[in-house]
Parts: sequence; structure tokens; C-alpha cells
Amino acid sequence: MTHRTRGTVLPDRTRSAIFIGHGHFDHAADAGRVAQASGAVVHGTAEHCANIAAQVTGPAFPTVAHGDAGTPIGTREDCTVGEVEVTVVRHLPSARTPPDPVDGSPRFFPRPEPGIVFTHPPALSGLLQNWPRLRDPEGGVLLYQFRVPGLRLVWHDSTGPLTERAPQVFDTLAALPATDIQIGAVQGYNQISNGLRDPRTYIEALRPGLFVPSHHDNWLPGLTASAATYDAPLRAELERIAAPRRPELRALHDPEDHLRPQRLTFAL
Repeated sequence: MTHRTRGTVLPDRTRSAIFIGHGHFDHAADAGRVAQASGAVVHGTAEHCANIAAQVTGPAFPTVAHGDAGTPIGTREDCTVGEVEVTVVRHLPSARTPPDPVDGSPRFFPRPEPGIVFTHPPALSGLLQNWPRLRDPEGGVLLYQFRVPGLRLVWHDSTGPLTERAPQVFDTLAALPATDIQIGAVQGYNQISNGLRDPRTYIEALRPGLFVPSHHDNWLPGLTASAATYDAPLRAELERIAAPRRPELRALHDPEDHLRPQRLTFAL
């Protein structure tokens, strides 16, 4: 495990921040415009920061790079943003691996839901905006833990096959301060071979009290689906975790839960 620590507290103007998990178009295409309009600092890898800065013209916005393309998988870095302690962990993107005969799960092919896409097609302006961003590189994958007194939250927008390709990351995750809430990606390429094993292994390492599934929006029929489609296989996957360590599950169903901020509002 590699561990790096930033020795400085970032100045007050960095209290507004945008944290990038990875740089694909469906995650970071608007980051430059949002940062420029809000004055927020963009946190990500050096590649994320450079690509996002290149999305816009005009006034530059500040960025903070946490490693680059050569940073070893499993590297941990700590910093402080305002009054929030932040730990950044380099991990893996989702990827398909051969079926795991020991710890794998049933393959999961979400039922296509094209009706939703046809009923609510993307606007032309959105297509024109996103088309140039389709080839935006991943730029590395980061997981974040945010800590304030009384609350520790982990967020990651990709969930990789650590079992085969980077098992050392499990030790890095397990060594983090105890996690209260984990907001983690459940949709990924490995669901075709190993079901929802990869999300479960992240949960097992982090041991959160509450798990909120994410990265399951229905936009590419045959691979992605609505949150409700993931409910049954995800609950079955969580049943594989011993009851004392099994987190509460709080799904966000589109669109009703996306309009209820109290669903993810927590008292400290």
C-alpha cells in the first residue's frame, strides 16, 4: 500500500469543490462549465484536471491533482478541504473478468427498458453538447472518503474487479476510518460475468452501516437499467454478507427519489 499525505490545509476559497471519480463523458462532461460558473475547485487526477480545464474557454478555475496516469493502484492520499478531511484512493474501473468459481455471483443481464428512452429522448442541445465528449478518456479512477465530526462517507463512481487485478486495494479500503455511508457504483461490465460480486467486495472491505447504490441510470438498453431493476439481485448479493456486517440498503429510484433530497440528508 502506498500512502501519501498533503501537509497543507487548502485555503478557504476551496471550500466549494468538485470531486471527479473518472473522466468519461457521462460523468465529467459538464465539470468545466460547472466549475467555471461556481468558482469551485476541481479535484481529480492530473489527466482529469487537464481534460476538464480544456472543456471551456475564458477564466481558468483552480484544480488539485491527486496523482496521474502513473500512480500505482492502491495509492492513498489525504488532504483537507475546508473543514472536511478527505482521503483519495486510486482503484480500478469496471471491467469484465472470467467467471469466478470461488466468490463469483450469478450473471446479471438487466432487462432492456427502451420505452423510457423513447418517452424521454435526449434533447438535441444535449446531444450536441455531449457528442464532442464521447471520447473523453477515463483518466484514472478515484474513490473518496469524506470525514467531518460525526459522519464518514465514501463515494466511488466505478467499481472494479479488485479480486483478480488489484487485491491490495482491499487492504487500503479496510484501513480507512470506519465508514458510515457508502455511495457506490453497482452497474459495471463485470455484471455480465460475475454479477454484482464486485460491488459486494467493496462493501465487505469498507463495512458501511448504510449502502446507497449508484451508477445504474437507464440510458444504454442491454447494459444499463433503472435502479428498481437492480433491487432484487443487489439484495440477494447483500445476503451473502454476514448479518452483523451487512449494511442497510437505501436505493434511489428514478425519478421520484432524485427529487427528494431528504433521502440522502443525514443528521450529524
